Amino acid sequence: MGQERAAAQPGYVRARDVVAALQEVLLPCALPVLPNVRIAARYLAAAQDQAASGDWFDAIPLPDGKAALIVGDVVGHGVAASAAMGQLRAVLKHALVTAPDLAAAVGHADAFAAGEAALRAATLAVVRLDPATGELDYVTCGHPPPLVVGPGRAFRYLRRTDAGPLGTASPAQAPRSATLAAGETMLLYSDGLVERPGRTLEDGLAELATVAQDAAAGQLAPLRLDLPPGLAAVEAVTNAVEHAYPSGREGPVGFGAELLADGCLEVRVSDQGNWREPDPAASDR
Repeated sequence: MGQERAAAQPGYVRARDVVAALQEVLLPCALPVLPNVRIAARYLAAAQDQAASGDWFDAIPLPDGKAALIVGDVVGHGVAASAAMGQLRAVLKHALVTAPDLAAAVGHADAFAAGEAALRAATLAVVRLDPATGELDYVTCGHPPPLVVGPGRAFRYLRRTDAGPLGTASPAQAPRSATLAAGETMLLYSDGLVERPGRTLEDGLAELATVAQDAAAGQLAPLRLDLPPGLAAVEAVTNAVEHAYPSGREGPVGFGAELLADGCLEVRVSDQGNWREPDPAASDR
C-alpha cells in the first residue's frame, strides 16, 4: 500500500497544480487604476488541497466613469466550481457594462444562474461606486454585507439588501445606497473570513472589523518607483531633447501625464523645435 500511495502522489500533485492554475486564469490578472480610489484584492485558498473553489472577485471600470466591485461564491470546490464561477463572472461583467442599472445587471445574472445547476445558490455582493463623489449603490444576494472602516477606528457594516442567493427564485431586491467618505475603506469578502465552526457569525463579523481597523490605522508608505531606462516615456523625452533643436541651442520640452476616468494613463511629450537628424558619426546611439 505504501508503494502504491507513493506512486500515486506525484499524479495528485500534478492534478492539484493544474486546478490551481485554472483558478488563477479565471480570476482577474490585474485591477484597474482609477482616479480618486485605490483598489486592491487578495485571493487566499483555505488549504492547498482546496486551491480551486467557487470564490471570486472582480473590479470593472464602467462606461459612465463608475467602478463595479464584486465578490462572489459559487457552491463547491474543484474544477466544476471554478468553471461555473468563470461563467458567472463573464455573464455578470457583460451585464454590468451593458445593463441600464445595477438591479437589471444582477437580475440578468440571477436568471442565468437559474438555468445552470452549478450556479444555483451562488452568493454575490456587487457595489457600483462613483469614485468622484463616493456615492454607491450595492446588492447583497445571500452574501455577507460590505464593511466600511473610517478614521479613528470607526466602522460600519452596510445593511444587507435581503436578496437571496442567485437562481433560487427569491424575490428581487432593490439596491441600497450609501456614501463612502474621503479616507474610508470598504471591504468586500467571502464568508470564509467570518464563518468558523464553534463560533457565531456575530463573533466573526466583530473579529473582521477589528482586523480591518488595525490595517486601516497603519501608515501608508510613500510610493517610490525605480523605472527602467527603456520606458517608453523616457525614450520619448530623450528623442525630444536630442532631436528637436540644433546643436548649441536649447529649447523647452514639455511633459504631462493624466490618469483618465477609464484607468488609462495618457502621457504627452512636446517640444517647439524641428526634427534634427542624428549625427551618423555618433557611436553612442
